[in-house]
Amino acid sequence: MGIQTSYPETFAVGLEGDLADSGSDRHVRTFVEENGVAYFFGRAVERGTSGDEFIVPLGTAANFMGVTVHTHAVELSELPDATLEGIPSTKPANVLTKGRVLVLPETAVAPGSAVYYRFQNAGADPEGQGRFRSDNDGGSLDVVQLPVGSGAVWRTAAAAGEPAVLELNLPV
Repeated sequence: MGIQTSYPETFAVGLEGDLADSGSDRHVRTFVEENGVAYFFGRAVERGTSGDEFIVPLGTAANFMGVTVHTHAVELSELPDATLEGIPSTKPANVLTKGRVLVLPETAVAPGSAVYYRFQNAGADPEGQGRFRSDNDGGSLDVVQLPVGSGAVWRTAAAAGEPAVLELNLPV
């Protein structure tokens, strides 16, 4: 790996999948993707068939596992590019089940609004698998509301595609 010699003049407010704070009241565990499917940071994932695996969303809200958070175990060259191939499934994923994470919602969100996630791509990004939103997409069968027991709540307001803080408090 080379030494970084140039730096941007401006920095992003936050990246999809960044932990939103450094508080100790959070729970993150490392898993692998069960079906060999690429994944993205800052997206919803569901429980796999074994205790150490996850799957990209299939729409079973009762199996909601958490949100993939950024890890430096993935090299910058492996981050998603314009092809939207995602993070290789061979790389481990840190999954947040309790705490706050930055996500890029599909819709505008406000503190206290409902939390839904997309389990089936609806076309062009930002309507991608595992993305969050604040409504049922007009009754679309491509999204599902997070279960009440997830403790999911929007902590900040944001426009569609802008970083928003999502808090989870899933039972461990």
